[in-house]
Amino acid sequence: MKGLYKLSSFQFYSMLLKAFLVCAGLFVMQFIAFSGQLFGSGIRLEQFMQRSNFHTMFLVAYLLILVVIALSVYQRYFGAKSIYTLMKLPVSRGALFWSFILPAILVVLMLCLTQILSVFACNQYLIMRKTAQMGGMDIAQIKSTAYMHNNLFLAFVRYDYLRLLLPLNLLDLARSIVMLIAPVVTVIYVAFCERSRKFLRLVLVLIQVYCLWQLVTMINQTSIANTDTTTMVCIGISSVLTAWFIVQSHRMIKQKTMI
Repeated sequence: MKGLYKLSSFQFYSMLLKAFLVCAGLFVMQFIAFSGQLFGSGIRLEQFMQRSNFHTMFLVAYLLILVVIALSVYQRYFGAKSIYTLMKLPVSRGALFWSFILPAILVVLMLCLTQILSVFACNQYLIMRKTAQMGGMDIAQIKSTAYMHNNLFLAFVRYDYLRLLLPLNLLDLARSIVMLIAPVVTVIYVAFCERSRKFLRLVLVLIQVYCLWQLVTMINQTSIANTDTTTMVCIGISSVLTAWFIVQSHRMIKQKTMI
């Protein structure tokens, strides 16, 4: 466990600066896009976010985070603490494998937290704008109205993209877990397959990408969670493939085929 902690810490800190820049860029760009909207009466918070393309900017940031994760794997093949050195350490192969997965998931969680903070910041900005439009009423009075009191909460209920971050039912929870873990595991699995020269195994990655894309196309909806068969099938297939990728990646490290 101590070896896993040290390896994970090293891997996490190697990605931290790049991940922080991506998160900061996401926060700034979303706030700029949100503040540039024309605020009219009767328009919901989630509608402002949808017009500002919050989901698109988050998707771009997520892809950049995946690039950071992939680069962190390839960086282990260079330098003093390369994969060749790590393989000789007195730690289990399982600890070495999870030292790639766990820090990557933490980085993705950091991006999700940034998105939630961005939503709260934009809601506060909307309150301030409403204050100015309503003749200088203080913020406490504005917050006491039913519109402002429920605005943020209802946005998380009505906006499918926000329910991806804070799921409200089992289907949302399953989709959130899959979209959090599956891309991370897939990227690391692709890197391991490339280093192991096992290119035929990448065929399953195409199926994984297709399933994830089907789930991604739903994040800009404003209706209640889609419970159709396609969504559940994509979640099921993606979960099975993710488990398979974990098993195969662990096996490649154990057999040292990716050196």
